[in-house]
Amino acid sequence: MMQELLRKGWKMLRRPTLIYHVGNRTYKVFTPYGANHKAAELSGNSGAMQAKFWENQVLAIEPQLFGFAMQRGEPISPVSVEIADAFIAAKLRQALEQPNQWRTVAEGLDFCRLRHLGHKGMCLRLLRKAEEELNTVYLPQTSSHGDLHIDNMVLLDQQTKLIDWSMFNPRGTFVTDYIHYYNNQVKILSKESWTRSILKRHPEIEALASQVGSTPRLLKLAYALARISGETLQSRYLSRVATKQVEKYNYVLTQLQHES
Repeated sequence: MMQELLRKGWKMLRRPTLIYHVGNRTYKVFTPYGANHKAAELSGNSGAMQAKFWENQVLAIEPQLFGFAMQRGEPISPVSVEIADAFIAAKLRQALEQPNQWRTVAEGLDFCRLRHLGHKGMCLRLLRKAEEELNTVYLPQTSSHGDLHIDNMVLLDQQTKLIDWSMFNPRGTFVTDYIHYYNNQVKILSKESWTRSILKRHPEIEALASQVGSTPRLLKLAYALARISGETLQSRYLSRVATKQVEKYNYVLTQLQHES
């Protein structure tokens, strides 16, 4: 009995975060394994609060000693997924209706930083090719959440609010958020990494490509680089990025380079 309790306790402490609710407040506590995530989330939440595109949709957090607190929202369940779908569709319309904000995808990504992943096995040829191609893709530079899916959406006073801004990019585009929202659903159903699920056929991406004057392959490439950038940002120090993680990045970029 004691061994089982110790095993469960150790397993819990190895998680990056612990979340609990008290009354109308939610508390998120970071274990030593999630220290970098805490810094990224605090920074991202602060940046999102200042982004006009996300006005009134950021659930503000209050820093505390080992984490932070926020108002307790109601999770959006799979039963009421139409609420999330409607929110995503409305934000896409808002993004596409900003003609003066369109920039190349490459402008919103820090390729200089990403090239440092070469020390972890990242194929620099693939990064150079991606940068060249994304310099030709124009999308609305709205800023991006970075990890937008139904579990990071809550209802508060009948309004949709977003949480976990640890992958926020002030120069990103909502287009990659839109792609992630649907790719994450495929990822969960197929029980595989996003680096594999994004390679499947996505009707949502095909329809979106015609709207923005691009191709599904280039939109997938924009999404892949946004994910790579966001995930490695959470690590803070690129030297701590796992080699297996970089292998997945090389895989998805290689496949996208050869996709028709």
